[in-house]
Amino acid sequence: MMAAATGIGVTVMIASFRVSVDDWLAQLLRADVYVSLEGAGATLGASVLDDDVLSRLTAQPEIRAVTTARGARIGTAGEPARVVAYGLHREAFDGFQFLAGDGAAIWPDWEAPDTIIVTEPFAWHRQLAPGAALMLETARGPRPFTVRGVYRDYGSERGLIAMSSATYRKHFDDRAIDGIGVYAAAETAPAAVTRAIEAALPPELAIQTIDNAAIRTLSLEVFDRTFIVTGVLRNLALIIACAGMFSSLMALGFERTRLLAIYRALGLSAGELFTITVTESTLAGLAAGLIAVPTGIAMALGLIEVINVRSFGWSMGLSVPASALASVVGVTVLAALAAGIYPAWRAARVPVALALHGE
Repeated sequence: MMAAATGIGVTVMIASFRVSVDDWLAQLLRADVYVSLEGAGATLGASVLDDDVLSRLTAQPEIRAVTTARGARIGTAGEPARVVAYGLHREAFDGFQFLAGDGAAIWPDWEAPDTIIVTEPFAWHRQLAPGAALMLETARGPRPFTVRGVYRDYGSERGLIAMSSATYRKHFDDRAIDGIGVYAAAETAPAAVTRAIEAALPPELAIQTIDNAAIRTLSLEVFDRTFIVTGVLRNLALIIACAGMFSSLMALGFERTRLLAIYRALGLSAGELFTITVTESTLAGLAAGLIAVPTGIAMALGLIEVINVRSFGWSMGLSVPASALASVVGVTVLAALAAGIYPAWRAARVPVALALHGE
């Protein structure tokens, strides 16, 4: 039963994580098409996206608005941290899920010179809350910034700091851009926006474009590949559970040979004896599976509420996949059914006198 509960716990944990990541991506990806550097340029940080590129894009009738992002590593009071500077269109505000702090109060002061927001893992590891001060190494020396909010992010287990592009440029003397989110004009398809982007920018500018649906699909594919090994371990736990149940019920069936012979001596037919034995075995498997379900969900809650938070700083909701739980219960029932068939068949065919020998 515990092996089956372990399999259920891992199943529920993975499903909860996947649903949380999918919901996060659905809310985060507000733009229609995203533009970034292609290949080595992006990897080496040799950004060639700048305000001129923005001007070219916003001049296109297919493009309604743009947002920008610039990433860098900066010194903090502890270890160096990743900072992302966002030039946000107002529609992008809804992409941030604040777990602490009031978004309605944060956005009016978003471009204030000392305002920053941090991701949930960053706040967890640094023990930060709204109102806390964080010292950052700027181009002009250390300067305190005020944490205004903590938002959900599954992109980095160490977390990051976010600030407005205006604040970043003021303190770090860096006007480069790493990525651009493009909002399509009304009734304009992402493919048309992509063509407009390619037409607006010079061909020697090596960029890549991807729409938000493709990002979401690719991200979930990466997620699924990441948890392949965990899924294998889950399946092994279920196999162990079925093997243990099969062997124990099979042994129990053999031990009850004399008892079943007494039933036959009292008048039960071979068919009735077979039916009773298989039914008992099946009900035992069903009971084990049903007990494993709440036990496994409790294990998943421990993984979600304690282990994930302490290890990564990520919180997530609980999502229980009914079909997966039903399949686990079904497998345990089938294993129990299979374990009961041979002992029942054997007890029904062994002569009563032989089975009672030694009583």
